[in-house]
Amino acid sequence: MASESHESEHPSVTLFRRYLRIRTVHPDPDYGAAVAFLEERARELGLGCQKVEVAPGFVVTVLTWPGTNPKLSSLLLNSHMDVVPVFKVPGGREEAEGRGPPFPQNHPHDLCA
Repeated sequence: MASESHESEHPSVTLFRRYLRIRTVHPDPDYGAAVAFLEERARELGLGCQKVEVAPGFVVTVLTWPGTNPKLSSLLLNSHMDVVPVFKVPGGREEAEGRGPPFPQNHPHDLCA
């Protein structure tokens, strides 16, 4: 994983970049790879991992990190894995503002999600 990181980048950012590289763009998202990535992180951290197939080929993945005080309220963080494709539009905002592609990520501090 070290070869994938930018200089002085926090390991969590490098890990997030790995997750963002998983092809979850429509019309053919690779949900299996995204779920496998989350399962591996759960194993590394000793978290519970539950998968629920809500429709054929569509899995909801729930990672559970128990707190130290069961009397306290729970916290739920929710996200989705799939994205829609991004296309550069001739005459669009990027071109009008003299910018390059929508998500360049070529600078150590660039991270678009």
